Amino acid sequence: HRLPYNQEYCDAFCQHLPFTTISQHTLVTGEALTFYVPWCGLEAVPLAEKRIRWNELPIGNVIWGPLLGGMAIKYGPCTEVLWTMPIFRVPEQYLADLKKAGRAIWEATFNTKELIEVEYRIKGSQK
Repeated sequence: HRLPYNQEYCDAFCQHLPFTTISQHTLVTGEALTFYVPWCGLEAVPLAEKRIRWNELPIGNVIWGPLLGGMAIKYGPCTEVLWTMPIFRVPEQYLADLKKAGRAIWEATFNTKELIEVEYRIKGSQK
């Protein structure tokens, strides 16, 4: 779901959809998934009117950080205090699935070394 803030910032992100990337898990921050995005979005940074510290974000928030070249999804507790620019929130009914995906990506990142591709697109879009 789109958030009630950072709308223009979110629009700038959505202009680049769809894209496919490889999922990764954070190393020590906590329960978060990270993904590189295939473009540089530095021009969009001024559009983000609200920034929230990563450890204060609600579970299920999706952030886009063009300064770091990626995005992330928080699926559980995190200790990182960096400022983030959230763009979406995973709907409540999918948080349990997000947690399962997070654990599978943790396993792939640290044990099996399996590459897990993720496609981002607007729901219902053929593009």
